[in-house]
Amino acid sequence: MTCKIRQEERQLATTGPQLYLNAGTWINAFCLALMCRETARLPRHAGTGACVAAA
Repeated sequence: MTCKIRQEERQLATTGPQLYLNAGTWINAFCLALMCRETARLPRHAGTGACVAAA
């Protein structure tokens, strides 16, 4: 998979489907990023209230 990181194209290895890759895992990571204020890791829809219960 090709990703742009700091204006540079990089090749990243992919693992394919895994049991731990699901919506719950994404929401947990999203909420932790909110709590840690890592705004660079949040998508544009960060203000949707998805983590109201976790905060």
